[in-house]
Amino acid sequence: GAVVLTFAGIIAKAVGAVYKIPLTNILGSAGIGIYYLIFPIFSILLVICSSGVSIALIKCISGVAGVDSKSENMYFISALVLSTILSLIFATIMICFCKEISEAQGNINGYLGYVFIAPALVIASIIAIIRAYFQGIENMIPTSVSIIIEQVAKTIAGLVLAKALYGFGIEYAVLGAVAGVSISELVALVIMIINYVTYQKRLGQFRYVM
Repeated sequence: GAVVLTFAGIIAKAVGAVYKIPLTNILGSAGIGIYYLIFPIFSILLVICSSGVSIALIKCISGVAGVDSKSENMYFISALVLSTILSLIFATIMICFCKEISEAQGNINGYLGYVFIAPALVIASIIAIIRAYFQGIENMIPTSVSIIIEQVAKTIAGLVLAKALYGFGIEYAVLGAVAGVSISELVALVIMIINYVTYQKRLGQFRYVM
């Protein structure tokens, strides 16, 4: 499992490194500066909303996987509800105080970026919980595949939207790149949901046979 995740991480990092080159060319130094001001806040909030909950879920699931399906589902649902509620709260705060956050960072032009990346906070938190579930049952494939596809989707959507909106100004080009992040998270969420539903259906068939 560690090997699978490592290779997936390497591929995702490689795609991300390639992504930064054309994105910098599109946004320029000013635009890329605005773009990267948004992510420290986003990353901190994502850690608050999902990191601790995910780790706890992995531990809980690993202890009951294949033995106690009722507890397994209870742990998963509890973690999902908690992480979703936290992310909704912080996403709302991010939207409501986007201008104040941007002013505190010294760049008021980036406030719309917080509005467009707020959905990604909720989606990424949900993804983190589903990934934690699969890691708890020692299945690293869904996480690995979703990480790679998420990065590819961010690259394509971010570059296309940034280029398309550049004509309206640098701020809108940055907005396009940020929207690409939300789109990529949505794509990853769809993949994880499909994997989860497929796994549960297969598990239900096995239980029925037994």
